[in-house]
Order: sequence, then C-alpha cells, then structure tokens
Amino acid sequence: MIRLLNNPWRGVGLAGAALFPLADAARSVARRGDADALFLSCTNLRTLDVLAPLSQELAMPVLSSNACLAWHMATLSGCPQ
Repeated sequence: MIRLLNNPWRGVGLAGAALFPLADAARSVARRGDADALFLSCTNLRTLDVLAPLSQELAMPVLSSNACLAWHMATLSGCPQ
C-alpha cells in the first residue's frame, strides 16, 4: 500500500533545493516506523548524493523520481543492469 504523507514543506520554493533539508525530512518520515520504503518525488530535488547513504542508514529502499526515470530509460534502451 502506498500512503501519501502530509508534506510540512508544501509551498516552499524548491529552486534552492540544495538548501532543502531533504535528508532530515526523510529521517523524520522513517522514524514513524510505518514505511517500507521512501520515495523522494520532485525532479528539482538534488537527491543523487543522498539516496545510497540514506538507504543504508534507514535500512530501507530510498528512491527518487529522477533515479527511477534514469533506471527506466536505461532499461528501455537495453543497457545491462
């Protein structure tokens, strides 16, 4: 089941996404204890550097829309995984 959580940062401009406390927000959601994975959605978020460290720290998959899109494009193009 996928459940959308209320976003406490809704309406915050993400143009300065490098300053957005993304890792802290992910940790906060994970601490609730009811998530099997985290999906960080917004193509303007700079997530590449935090996906693997957060996934390891939180012991759950942490994905982003950009990473999923890149994986999908690679799969469609026949690139080996």
